[in-house]
Amino acid sequence: KFDGRWHQILINYRATEQIAETVTLQQVLSGQFDPSRVKDRIVLVGVIAPTFNDHDWFTPYSSGGRNPRRMAGIEIQAHMTSQIISSALDGRPLLWSWSDSLEMLWIGTWTVGASVIAMRWRSRRYLTVVLGGMVMVLGGTCWLFICYGGWIPFVPVAIGIVGAGVGVNIYRGAIGPQHPPVAKADP
Repeated sequence: KFDGRWHQILINYRATEQIAETVTLQQVLSGQFDPSRVKDRIVLVGVIAPTFNDHDWFTPYSSGGRNPRRMAGIEIQAHMTSQIISSALDGRPLLWSWSDSLEMLWIGTWTVGASVIAMRWRSRRYLTVVLGGMVMVLGGTCWLFICYGGWIPFVPVAIGIVGAGVGVNIYRGAIGPQHPPVAKADP
């Protein structure tokens, strides 16, 4: 397990089978290499051989797809380099996220808000529409953040909203219908 002690970044992986052109050391030493291929380019030097023991990194491409595989460290560095260059030259935003405490506040605020709405709304039909609307607003908000490089929680908040609605309905069913006391008039 890797612990970067907060020295971690989100990587926007490129959706390509091979991130960069590779040349073996053998090709360079034997003269089977055109030096013009590296002129005015960034060159990363590293090892991609599985026996080197740096070929064991899980990435989003490690599962699923046509060719699932783990990546070598040098390939991950190539993705990071490409991400930084795209940010500088193309204006593509770098990915960022909130701290754990801010994410917990975000999740808690949405969940408590959904609970308050569920407690006040008596009709299950309207409650479903309102909570569904909340999830849609949440989705739109998360989409806006991701357009600017922000990675904020969607799934835990959506679960919290739905869970609040279900939980309040279960609670109401458990305590039974509540009617205010009826005052009797004296004859």
